[in-house]
Amino acid sequence: MQEQPGSGTAGPSDAELVARALAARTPAERTAAFGDIADRYRAAVLRWCSARLPDGGAAQDVGQATFAEAFGSLARGAGPRDPDRLGGWLIGIAKNQLKAYFRLENRPVQGRLLDGETLEDLSDDDESRSGGAVRRAHAMRLVDAVVRTLSERQQEVYQLRFRQELTGREMAGPLGVDAKTASNEATHVQQLISFGFGALILAQEGRQYCAVLAGILDEAAFTGENYTTALRVRITRHFDTCQTCDKCRVCAVKRHQLVGPYVPALIPVLFAAGFRERIAEVIRSIANAPASQNPPRQPGQGQPPAAPPVAPGQPRLDAEDGQPASQASRARSWLRRPAVAIPAGAAVVLAVLALLVVPRLHASAAHRPPASPATGTPGGSAPATLAYTTADSVDLRTDGGVPRVLATLPHGVTASSLTWSPDGKEVAWLTGTSLDLARTAGGPVQSWPCSGCQNVAFQGDQAVSVLPADGQGPQSLNAAIPVLVVFTPGRTSITRETITGIPHGETNTDFAVLTALSSSTLVVAYGDAGGSDLGGSQLLYHVAADGRATPYGVASLSDLPTGNPLKSGVPFGNLGQAVPGPQGRLVALTSESRGGACGETETAYLLDTATGKVTIPATPAGGGPDGFWVEGQWFDAKGNAYVSLIPNLTDCQTSEQPPKHLMPPHAVPIVCKLMDGRWVKTGTGPVAASYGPGGWLAQRTVTFSDDDPFAGVAGTLTVTHGTTRITVTGVFSFAWAP
Repeated sequence: MQEQPGSGTAGPSDAELVARALAARTPAERTAAFGDIADRYRAAVLRWCSARLPDGGAAQDVGQATFAEAFGSLARGAGPRDPDRLGGWLIGIAKNQLKAYFRLENRPVQGRLLDGETLEDLSDDDESRSGGAVRRAHAMRLVDAVVRTLSERQQEVYQLRFRQELTGREMAGPLGVDAKTASNEATHVQQLISFGFGALILAQEGRQYCAVLAGILDEAAFTGENYTTALRVRITRHFDTCQTCDKCRVCAVKRHQLVGPYVPALIPVLFAAGFRERIAEVIRSIANAPASQNPPRQPGQGQPPAAPPVAPGQPRLDAEDGQPASQASRARSWLRRPAVAIPAGAAVVLAVLALLVVPRLHASAAHRPPASPATGTPGGSAPATLAYTTADSVDLRTDGGVPRVLATLPHGVTASSLTWSPDGKEVAWLTGTSLDLARTAGGPVQSWPCSGCQNVAFQGDQAVSVLPADGQGPQSLNAAIPVLVVFTPGRTSITRETITGIPHGETNTDFAVLTALSSSTLVVAYGDAGGSDLGGSQLLYHVAADGRATPYGVASLSDLPTGNPLKSGVPFGNLGQAVPGPQGRLVALTSESRGGACGETETAYLLDTATGKVTIPATPAGGGPDGFWVEGQWFDAKGNAYVSLIPNLTDCQTSEQPPKHLMPPHAVPIVCKLMDGRWVKTGTGPVAASYGPGGWLAQRTVTFSDDDPFAGVAGTLTVTHGTTRITVTGVFSFAWAP
């Protein structure tokens, strides 16, 4: 099969592949047709995603969502308008999935989206993203040098897993072990290669940065070519942070800086086999689902892709060992959680996924600048301390004093869900692969595995979150179980707390923690996972300190009224982290839904915790066909609600694809205040704001491009109090201490 357009390999044309997929009627026909498309474009799509997401897990997530959306559309009879440009159609879907990924929890946009870019634009001579043929060839020569330092057995595993892209079951026979053991061996080899590659790059390019490293290289008489097992192990022990290693900060940081340019070339190699398994899961799920009721359509007569249905009562099998996996793949799967089951030892696997760009490196008290003395708020009120995140660190600033670094961040990682403990002694945040916690008084940062976790909140001094359904969480067979994971400062173990009072067991459901309402109570959501809608109806609950949940309004999904879900009194879509008002009476919620190729919509809700009523305030005139993008919500010190909006120009009713511009060119957010149940425009500018103690105000502004209406990019933080005005650039998120 063709692996990429223009490769010269014989095979059917794109139009023929599309025609076969649209004509397929049986599971076997759909499996074969989708498999041929995947064989041709799987590597190219992963390469496209890798060039924009310098993390192997994220690149696979977006790539998988792309194929799920495409195959779901084809199963419904809707293909590309131009069947001869199947690759361009896939990349159009990938762009939307990438943008949805960046929107989730305000992730930073680390890649640049180019208008009109297709697979053909990623030709072998395209070096603009460090992913062209020259860079890939050089990276592979370095990988080969690392592989030569492995044992014969490890080299055999490398050939089977990473060159032949075999699954654990397929490797079991040649290796003479069972599928699970084969998979574990492959994971170990991947870890050795990841560390070994970093060590080799340090050996070749890092001598001038560290005298100890230079001494290690001199002792080994390293010439640039004689990279040995002993040298790999010695350099790895130099930059690693285990109890018996050198823990060199300089080399730990420099290794990731030097490896960074190679990441787009490495991800398609080290993650190709896993990506193949993911796409096979997508094909299996969609091909065996009940046939669409839509009649066959000719290419060009498509409609917005829908979520691939899941066969009822059909647990999917894990790609590795044939056991029932925790969640069937769906088009929406990556938005809140990984889409394939994580085997035992998940913490090790997740660490490997992050090794290339996510070092476990945090600031300790010994490396922080001394804290500045509190200046005090004018008028004698309590000091106001603000935490905020940049691309490099989590910082604290008290009143108008000098900021201090609370924690450094690994290269390429941005902290999200920044949250204070009720007593103001701890700050927690998510990195995408972990939940990290720092004490404001100083000391080392604690880090627990929490890959795919969406939000974090505090109950007392304990941080809580929810594991993704496809991780080692409690969810199974598409039915979410309300369980919190609990992170206790000073402890390395993670405990689980089962929430009672939430009727569950329905398939295709999700559970999420949204915010803390007080020092001991939470607001959580349990609802329909939604497929490509990004989420369906979400029921809201108040959770007390003893783990008992009380519903706000509708108590069970089975009690939902029929008809328009937006009029059922519950939020609809994928809910992000909520914002409580100062007294906890109102809670602001934002949902995103309809994640197909025609673009997303967003809705701002308000929950009245006293009555349990959920409302959707009317927005002002001037929005696009789909209203407004919701950039942020907040409350002032008196409890008045505000929202930041930008017109949403997507139009699913008239277009299969979003328009070139998703919002007006050079758009500036409008700020609206809740008045008489409606959002009334009061100004323009910030995408987020928060009022601190003693009259302090923090606001974040962002400069948007015409087709990226997402507030996850770095912005400018402005902090004011009377005549005091402080400006900090490159800020992603912020939060005042209680």
